[in-house]
Amino acid sequence: MKIYLVKFESNVDGEYIFSATPCASEEIAKHILKKEKNFILNESHHFSNLTKDDMETMEIVDEPDHFYINDPCDDYYEDYTIEETELKEIMSDKVATNIEWDTDGLDLDLPAEMEIPVDVTDDAVADYLADQTGFCIVSYSLN
Repeated sequence: MKIYLVKFESNVDGEYIFSATPCASEEIAKHILKKEKNFILNESHHFSNLTKDDMETMEIVDEPDHFYINDPCDDYYEDYTIEETELKEIMSDKVATNIEWDTDGLDLDLPAEMEIPVDVTDDAVADYLADQTGFCIVSYSLN
């Protein structure tokens, strides 16, 4: 499943900050990025006292998938980007291995290993595996 991350990186007065907000669609991610950009440029306390000369020294990149602002005179930058990724790449911390499927004797090419998302509890792994493939589980190991 594809998701979009709005990634935020900042250095304000030497304090480094990083975060990532997962979004279900690119449209939502772009909306969040636009909202953050508008806040920074129009409502942020950092910009309320800037003069025209201050704004001329700042570097600003404003693209649909990227917003970056840098004030080299004040040890300040904020960088927002949108990154498309697969949900399992950021949400999987368990792997079911040695999976034995109940196929009623059918010769099928079912996986011997599957990644298990973080929100699936250990006692719900068999149900998760069955939901993903349509076949019940005889046994498996969880790593």
